[in-house]
Amino acid sequence: MRYPNKVEFLLSFTVITVLLLLLTNADLHAQIDRNRKEEINITSAFKPSIVRTGKLEFRADPPLKDTSAYVFRYNQSTLNFKTSVGPIEVKPIAFKSDTDADNISGETFFAKLGYGNIQNPFASLSYNSKSQGNHFSLHADHNSAKGSFADQQYANSSLLAKFSKRINENQVADFSAGYDFNAYKLYGYDHDAITIPSDQIQQNYHHAFGGLSYQYVAGSDGQTLFTPSMRYDYFRTNRLVSENQLLIKMPVSFRIASGLHLKTAIDIHALQLSQNSKQQDAKTLIQVPLNIEYAVNQIMLFGGITPVLKNDKLSVLPEIQVSYKLPETSVKVKVGFHNELNINSMYKLNQINPFILPVDTLTIFQEQQYFAGFDLHSAKGLQLSVKTGYSQFKNQPLFINNGAFGNELKVLNETSLSALMLDANLTYIFSNNLKFSSGLKGYSFQKQSDYDEAYGLLPLELLFRLDWEPLEQLKTRFTTVLWSGTMSKTGNNTDIKLQDAADISMGVEYKLNKKWALWIDLNNIANSRYQRWNQYPSFGFNFIGGVRYAFNKKD
Repeated sequence: MRYPNKVEFLLSFTVITVLLLLLTNADLHAQIDRNRKEEINITSAFKPSIVRTGKLEFRADPPLKDTSAYVFRYNQSTLNFKTSVGPIEVKPIAFKSDTDADNISGETFFAKLGYGNIQNPFASLSYNSKSQGNHFSLHADHNSAKGSFADQQYANSSLLAKFSKRINENQVADFSAGYDFNAYKLYGYDHDAITIPSDQIQQNYHHAFGGLSYQYVAGSDGQTLFTPSMRYDYFRTNRLVSENQLLIKMPVSFRIASGLHLKTAIDIHALQLSQNSKQQDAKTLIQVPLNIEYAVNQIMLFGGITPVLKNDKLSVLPEIQVSYKLPETSVKVKVGFHNELNINSMYKLNQINPFILPVDTLTIFQEQQYFAGFDLHSAKGLQLSVKTGYSQFKNQPLFINNGAFGNELKVLNETSLSALMLDANLTYIFSNNLKFSSGLKGYSFQKQSDYDEAYGLLPLELLFRLDWEPLEQLKTRFTTVLWSGTMSKTGNNTDIKLQDAADISMGVEYKLNKKWALWIDLNNIANSRYQRWNQYPSFGFNFIGGVRYAFNKKD
């Protein structure tokens, strides 16, 4: 092993595993209100087993854009990019009210306004209308900030519209469209030594998208489920680079007999990259998974093959997962082999790192993962998932500083990278008003074909989060994220390792009445001047607060 953090990784692996095993065997008593009524709408052929559990936001999916206020959330990427290795997402707002909940009735219209200490105005509008099977929502957001370093600033604006139509008991159609604009500056250089014109350090990104999906349940008791979807994305930078992307998915599930399902799909991903209105490169990835799911007694088998057409070459990839529920326990052990493929688009790369130079060629990413682990879902409120194994990555994006100044980051394409991996998530619901979540992602990188280090990839990430509502009117959230520094390369081609870092944040919202609420976010409370990307220090401690107002509710 070439990495200096091997000992740290193995130590963290051992400690976390021991703690998780101890916690699993502990006698936990959760005070959960089980008398609260719940309405459950079953819209498919599946019969769910209902356990009160929490959904942990720490995911193995890749992050969204680095907006540099350095408060962390782990939402799934818009383009469903599922790389297990990737930089972490950064968001400017530590706490945001859920104004688009599924249980809304009638009409809801919210406005949220705020301002903070780093000259960061924030505005968010959300309108929802739900009646007689129709659900319409419209969202508009804007936030910006200026830090203490020269040119350390960003701005983000977005608009999203969604409409859902329930045609009948068996059919639902969904439509969505939106636009977002992001502006950054390449501030990561010595402003006292050199002067770079403002237009040369500006990074502007325009993104427009639209899509539709359809769900159809057929058969007297829902033997068949058909959920096709289509999405188009247009992405453009101020460096005259643009990208057109089309995603088409047509999954179908057939229940052949009790406990036996046949699942297949047609998955098409087409992408075209252009510069100065001239096509630079184009890629098409077509996948047709053919899988069988069979459940008998305590055993569940899932597997099959996926014919894949990429770069005009046809290949067939296997897929298998076996899980077994231990008798008289809530523990399910699992083992399997999995493949994941997608195109390394400019949009995806800029979501990971907004300070990069445009790429001129497209590559197809692939992860092959061999894993084993276990899941535990306790009726007492404990949810635990542990997975460890070995991953092989092909065409994995890496990031290094480029040029003499180093403020522009360059994307490297690592054709082959292997790693030992550990992914663990734990959630415990103490009550309806108190939930604790934690997660760990760790990689011990083994072999690489093209480069000496896994530049820009985090070897270790830890997340701790507490959601607490001490009063009916008061909501709070406490989050701590720790990670091991990445390997980087300076402008003079010297390898360095960034320092380990921690980010602590807190969000509070207090409802004055049905219309008015006060909110405040405290970000990077420890005022840590860490660098997620080399030469790009964080904003340090910052806060933003304001009011939220519901237009159509009575006091």
